[in-house]
Amino acid sequence: MLNASDVNFADGHYVAMVGRRRGQPQMTERVYGPGMMLDTLDRGRERGLRHYLYGSTPDTVAKLADSLRARLPGVAIVAAESPPFRSLTEIEQQDLVGRVCDLKPDLFWVGLGTPKQDWFVAEYTARLQTTVVPVGAAFDFWSGTKPVAPALVRRYGMEWAYRLATEPRRLWRRYLIGNPLFLYGVLTDRRAPTDLA
Repeated sequence: MLNASDVNFADGHYVAMVGRRRGQPQMTERVYGPGMMLDTLDRGRERGLRHYLYGSTPDTVAKLADSLRARLPGVAIVAAESPPFRSLTEIEQQDLVGRVCDLKPDLFWVGLGTPKQDWFVAEYTARLQTTVVPVGAAFDFWSGTKPVAPALVRRYGMEWAYRLATEPRRLWRRYLIGNPLFLYGVLTDRRAPTDLA
């Protein structure tokens, strides 16, 4: 699924570090999804970019839209929508595609959590006829419903520990199982650096 994407960013300190050490010198640091989203919304004001927010709960996505409008006066948010916590029916899919095509956003931001948002992007990008970007926890962070790790913690690659400490019941599996699996994959991957280009 990720290999079929137009672009993949290293939204992880250790992913960027491994990539750099494996022959990808442009991976000087992680591409922080919430930061990328905020910078794009900010810079998009002068270009007139239109944004569609899709994800999280109705309360969180409404707070997100309000927060972004207050923080970035003039930002063009054409819709803020929370989908049901299940797969969309065929009629709901058609309605979503119709709404997006009518509103013509330049960017469609998806905050459904990993891996659900990644599957959504893979399935809907061509149908929505716009740039679709998954940004995970950005909806929670910029709406103010969950705390952002301090910059120093993020800089040294310890955001995972901060997030685990703040949401242990929800994130224990991702970090206590996922991190060792990532490390195992790095240690057992025998591909040459040129295979990663």
